[in-house]
Amino acid sequence: MITPLQLFLVLVGVAFGAAGAVCLKVGAVGIEYRGSYLDAIWQMALNPFVVGGFVLYVIPSLIWVVLLKSMPLSLLQPLLAMTYVVTPLMAMLFLSEPISPVRWLGIAVIVVGVCIVARS
Repeated sequence: MITPLQLFLVLVGVAFGAAGAVCLKVGAVGIEYRGSYLDAIWQMALNPFVVGGFVLYVIPSLIWVVLLKSMPLSLLQPLLAMTYVVTPLMAMLFLSEPISPVRWLGIAVIVVGVCIVARS
């Protein structure tokens, strides 16, 4: 049984992970790869969206460590798959990326799978 606090932390972790991916995408668009690898890494380090994306990826990792103490990995890891649902939705809303019908079908399959795992 998932407690309300655990569910809240899962949802926060999923939302932050998806937001991190959107930030990394925005940051990546602004990076020029014409120079050396060190130049690209320097641009990443100075890009607030890339840095923010990394920070937003770290937060769910910390939440997961807390949740792993009280939840089975075989339940928690599939719940993390909800990131694959939220990320395309954020990409559609904030980046105007289209989502094809086949991709919608895949998202629906993920949701069904997560529901089955959460009920087991």
